[in-house]
Amino acid sequence: MLTINAADQIVWKRSLREALLELDSKSFGKKLEAAREAIDARLLELRSTANSDSIEVHELLDGLHTLSAIEFLKERQGR
Repeated sequence: MLTINAADQIVWKRSLREALLELDSKSFGKKLEAAREAIDARLLELRSTANSDSIEVHELLDGLHTLSAIEFLKERQGR
């Protein structure tokens, strides 16, 4: 039986949402980094368990790809 720790999902999802919705350019980079760290920590946690939730792993990877795309656009805009 697969158990999912909802509290752990809430942390990374909240961090990602806050980064995606941040309008203040000064806070934006910090929130992107916080979201990346939360996602990386959760991925590490899930991958270290025998019965990791494959759906959540895919969601986490989607989150990382989203952050990478935003960072790419941010860098292009900064040129």
